[in-house]
Amino acid sequence: MNIKEGINEASRELRSDEEMLINAFKLEKFFKKNKKILISLGVIITVAIIAKLAYGVWSEHKLEVANEAFLTLQKSPKDKNAMEQLASSNPKLYELYSYKKAVDENDKAKLKELSASENIMVADMSKYHLALLENTQTSSQLNKEFSAINNAVSAIKAHKMQEAKSQLNTIAEDSPIYSVASMLKHYTIKGQ
Repeated sequence: MNIKEGINEASRELRSDEEMLINAFKLEKFFKKNKKILISLGVIITVAIIAKLAYGVWSEHKLEVANEAFLTLQKSPKDKNAMEQLASSNPKLYELYSYKKAVDENDKAKLKELSASENIMVADMSKYHLALLENTQTSSQLNKEFSAINNAVSAIKAHKMQEAKSQLNTIAEDSPIYSVASMLKHYTIKGQ
């Protein structure tokens, strides 16, 4: 029995070696047949990885330049070089900085320019502040309730109490500025 088991074991090993050789030949045949495709795929993957890494390094550099320019502008707001760097490396941050500066300086021309921005937040806030500076009706998606208060005050000044009431009625009771709206409503009652 020992010899028979040894022969069976050797036979199994030979079969597994034979299967391994057959698989190796199949793999070699597959590689030779698809050599160009496999090499192209390898090159594409390598280029994609390198491009992704390079883009990450470039983005990080742009972010650092924008941060340095922003910090410089906070220290010296009239630095033209820093302003140009910020505008070229991070246009959205430049618009926010320009908006803040225009509001601080009551710069109507800059606010008018920023109200045409593609950045919805900057455009909306610029329109809102420009209307406040010009004492005109405001319409803001981000400051709906403040716009309603401002429009009501403008209507009260123009002795249009009904219009003021309708503006104030748009402010919900759970709003933080509901108390201000309530006081203005009482003023419209007295103003009639």
